[in-house]
Amino acid sequence: MIEDTGERIIPENMKITNELLIEHLARYHFSVPHTYGRVLDFATGVGYGALIMAKKCKKQIEEIIGGVDIDPDVIKYAKGHYYHPLSHYQIEDVTDPDLPEKLGQFDVILSFETIEHIENETQFMKILINY
Repeated sequence: MIEDTGERIIPENMKITNELLIEHLARYHFSVPHTYGRVLDFATGVGYGALIMAKKCKKQIEEIIGGVDIDPDVIKYAKGHYYHPLSHYQIEDVTDPDLPEKLGQFDVILSFETIEHIENETQFMKILINY
């Protein structure tokens, strides 16, 4: 079981009427019409967003790399709870300068509530620019 820090959204631990949960789910649903090709979900957390995108966009996407999260426990949880054939979860540091070479190019990058958790925001922004 992963630690519930209060920052992490774990849908199965929340009531369906929880406003924070609704807000987080809405972000992914809002992104659906803008999502195509290869998709990267930075700081995916427990993986529910990658699953939403894989299910809702399955006809317009090639794959989702939803596993760019630095926490190995979160990635393990995502693989166990939010598996989809179009989603891949992996441990990565979003400030790794080699990340674009490791993961390849993407058509769409999703990143919700990421930057405030990163010590080196400038490096993160440089990586985004390289995509």
